[in-house]
Amino acid sequence: MIGMRLAQWLLTAAEMCGVFYIFLMFFERRSEKMWNSVLLGIMIVVLSGLTVWQREDTAMYSRYFMLACILAVTVAALAFFRTGFWKGLLATALYFETVYFLDVLSGYLGQLATGDEDFVAVIQKVLNPERLFVMTVSRLLVLGAVLAAVHYKGIVKNIFVRYKLVVAVFVLLEHIGLLYCDQVFYFSVVKKRRIDIYFVFFPLLILFVLILTIVFCIWKRRMNWRISVSGTRWRRKAIKK
Repeated sequence: MIGMRLAQWLLTAAEMCGVFYIFLMFFERRSEKMWNSVLLGIMIVVLSGLTVWQREDTAMYSRYFMLACILAVTVAALAFFRTGFWKGLLATALYFETVYFLDVLSGYLGQLATGDEDFVAVIQKVLNPERLFVMTVSRLLVLGAVLAAVHYKGIVKNIFVRYKLVVAVFVLLEHIGLLYCDQVFYFSVVKKRRIDIYFVFFPLLILFVLILTIVFCIWKRRMNWRISVSGTRWRRKAIKK
């Protein structure tokens, strides 16, 4: 049991470190002094501790606690990084909603794979290997997404600067998806199999919007580059004449 608690603590700490890693990669620190770094570390430890306590004492998944985390991290980001409120809020909300959405989705897929109708209900309330597996899968997927975002830093920054409204719509869609998909925790809904459509429609809708946004941004960037190159060539020809 101690080993599983330690594993959950490490996964939760990694989750909290992930969101602040995003801010470190995309925003400037307000101060590089040692005391500032110590305070940031304390903030991460406190948030991780509160999240672990919530998951052990109440439940693995809580949409209301997620909203509290989003607010707390946004405030912390404003204190430690040079970012605006809305940018910080969107980045934080996108991160946590994705983590929680993948938790719900992974739990539901685990329930389908095992054929155990109580699978999600158990991992929601009990710390067991299945819960740790679900948390590990979702956080590995988020880690991959974060590393990809850092790799394509220019495109991601461009999306947040030029298409902030699109990002906001995506975050809203993801939250609506959570509103519907977390019904997997309600036994009466799962028993009647009414929840299947949510796990088909909303993930696909969210994925479609994300892909469409990225493709549009890449296309827009290439078009701007072509216009810039064409303009340069035209000026060179004009100079030669």
